[in-house]
Formats: sequence, C-alpha cells, structure tokens
Amino acid sequence: MSLDGQEAVLAAAALQTVSVAEGSLAAAAELAPRHMPLPPPALPPLGSTAARRRHRNLLPAAGWHVDANYDSLYWTLASLVWWTYAAKLVPQLSLADNAQHFAMGASVVGMAVLSTLRPSAYRRHGPVLRLLILMYGYCMPVLTSLPVMNAFSPAPSQVPYLGALVDTYSLWLSTRSAFLSWALLGCRPPLHIALPLQLFGLWRITAAGFCVAPVLQHPVMQERTEMAHTLLTLSYAVCSAGPRAMDALGSPTPYRRCTALLTFYNCIFAVLLPLLLLLPLRQVERGGSGGGRGGWRNRADGCIETCLRPLMWPALLGTQAGNQRRERQQDGEAAGDEEDPPPISVLLLRWYLLLMVLWTFCCLLT
Repeated sequence: MSLDGQEAVLAAAALQTVSVAEGSLAAAAELAPRHMPLPPPALPPLGSTAARRRHRNLLPAAGWHVDANYDSLYWTLASLVWWTYAAKLVPQLSLADNAQHFAMGASVVGMAVLSTLRPSAYRRHGPVLRLLILMYGYCMPVLTSLPVMNAFSPAPSQVPYLGALVDTYSLWLSTRSAFLSWALLGCRPPLHIALPLQLFGLWRITAAGFCVAPVLQHPVMQERTEMAHTLLTLSYAVCSAGPRAMDALGSPTPYRRCTALLTFYNCIFAVLLPLLLLLPLRQVERGGSGGGRGGWRNRADGCIETCLRPLMWPALLGTQAGNQRRERQQDGEAAGDEEDPPPISVLLLRWYLLLMVLWTFCCLLT
C-alpha cells in the first residue's frame, strides 16, 4: 500500500474514534441527571414565616441539659426505687392513688427504656417528655394525699438516739419533699422553669394540711416540734437582738407551730437545696431561643443563678468557675478577673441570715 493510502486509512480511523467518543459523551450527558443526587433544599430566609416556625419548634429544648448516659442511669435507678416504694403502699392506698402511682412509674420506666435503647430519639424528644412528667407529677392529686403520708410515716421511730434523724428522713418522704427533689434533679429543667415549678409544688404540699396526720399529732413528735420551734425562735432573737422576737414569732396553737415548722422544712428540702444541686448540672445551650445569650430565658436563668451562687459551697463554685473559664477560652473571649470563693465563715453567715429570714416568713405566714 502506498503512503497516501496509509494516511487515508489512519485519518478514517481517527474520525471514527472521535465520533464514538462524542457519542459516549452525549449518552453520559443524557444519563447524568437521572443518577446525580438532588441538591439539598434551600433553607428559608431568616425573616420568613417558615424560618420563624422552624425556630419556634426548637424553643422547648432551649436550656435543657441532655445527657443520655446520665439519664439512662438515673431513670433506671429511679424506676427501681419508685416501684419498690409503690409496691409497699399498694395494700394501704385506694385504687385511684395506686393508679396515679402506676402512671408515674410507667412514665419513669419509659424514660429509662428510651434513654437506654434509643438515645438519639431521647435527645430529640427528652426535653418535652421531661416537662410533661414534671407537670403531671406536680399536679396529680396523690401528691397531697394524707393516706400516702400515713402509709409512709405511721408513727414516730423508736430507734434510740437516732429517732429524730429517722423521723426527719421519713417526713422527707411522706411530705413529698423527696418527690419534688427527685423530679427536679431527674428532669433538670432550666432555672426559669424550675423555680416556678418548685414554688407551685411547695404551695401544694403546704396547703395539704399534713399536720393533722397521726404521726405529727403523736406526743413524741409534738415535743420535738416544740423544741425545734423554740430553738429557731431563740436563734432569731439573737439575730434581731431583741427579746420581743419570742412573742412576735410565737404561734398560739400547736397546729400553727407544726405548720410553720413543716413549711420551713419544705422550703429548705423541697426548694432551696434542689435548686442549689441543680446549678452544677445546668447547661445553657448556646445559640438558644430569644436571640442566643441575650434571650429573656437566658437572662432569667442568669438572674436566678446570681441569687443562688452566694449560697453554694466553695468547691462547687471553683468547679463552675473553671468550666466557665474554659468556655470563654473556647469562644476566644477575654478571661477577665475571677472572684475567689468566699471563706466558710462568710458562707455560714449567709446561710444563717437566710434561714432566719425564711423562718420569720414561715411564722408570719401561719
């Protein structure tokens, strides 16, 4: 074959290759839209109605501390303790009281199962479920049931030397202060929700009239009530530097003295101490509702925390200050001046003054 013939053959082969490649590219272009993934949907503008609706859906979870591991352990232990006590009370309570205990116990078991087996679903729905548990528990009628108190505390303890401590623990259970503390530390709501809920629970158990229970009408308990009332009134007289404090705070009847002392007891163990224990567990979500850190929820939480911090133990203050310092360092903010924890003497003086003001309020209230 001549040289011209070879060139013609090579040119024809090259043209055929180019045509095949072009056909392949065209076929690929036709098939590409069918197999390529669709682009993600565009987010609505920040000021649109859809964006505001999407933002409102996230509001219930703002400020709620979510830890599936902690909650799994807590709800599991709580369900064991709850059903142990509920089983003991079944023969002594009515059908309605047992039904309410069963409903609360079933919800606790459900929270334990959800936080253990489905932690991702628990993180999404946990805040709403915990809020529902709090609202149900604080509103259920059995919270102020006298038969439940009689079942928990039928009579004063006969334990020598430690009878007063045993009766204090028994009253902590029977007056529902234990339930209010347990519910708050288990659900761990934001402070602007926790404070009104605890005050509502305190109002319910105070208005229940537990002082008519047989255990508090027992001569041993009335003697202890008189002794505690006298000691607290003497402490107030020292604080006010006036002998008329005994007459000003003296209640005329044993029932009113019992009511004042029980209200004082519940204020400490159902409201004050649970809120102080809640502070180290509190975690404010950044970028939450109401414009992030400037939202009214965060401002309300900050005001409540500012009022409670002077009563906290120095070790807890140091731990919380270290956590806040690390958060500021991660955000690139200046460290600033850190306040040293107060000495123990200052902390005890604060507690003494607060308890005397609280005791005065309880006596005047009754």
